[in-house]
Amino acid sequence: MTQNTIEMTSQNYTITIATLDDLDDLLEIEGLCFESDWFSFNQLANLITKPKGVFYVVKHNESAIAYMSLVYRKGVDTVRIYSIAVHPGYRGQNIAKTLIGIAKQYAIDNGYAGLSLEVKITNEPALALYHKMGFVEVAVKPFYYMDGSNAYKMEMRIN
Repeated sequence: MTQNTIEMTSQNYTITIATLDDLDDLLEIEGLCFESDWFSFNQLANLITKPKGVFYVVKHNESAIAYMSLVYRKGVDTVRIYSIAVHPGYRGQNIAKTLIGIAKQYAIDNGYAGLSLEVKITNEPALALYHKMGFVEVAVKPFYYMDGSNAYKMEMRIN
């Protein structure tokens, strides 16, 4: 998928592959969405320019308002949702749900058996969304985040 226009809550959003031109907006989203463990300029630039996956960006009025980074590794049967974030001003509009649907389709189109991700065990809104989308906890990763918090490893099997 290189570009797709979708309609959500009567607003027009465009989903494209991220470019370096999106970095300033992506850094703003990082700062607003994550207390710690946020991506630096260089990390985002590497995810965009040297991907082992694909980096989608959701735009409204030419500004990035959400993103999802997918990564994959040789020999692993799942695509990992490495990071997903929605600007707080645009939450509650099914943007994350739409991005997860795109990730699922990407996995299907590329022959993967499912999706995986990590999420802070205290992130109740994200957990509720992931459960609703069909993810289940498969492991706990102790001290996964910089602040010492644990993460659930979650998976959604497609086949």
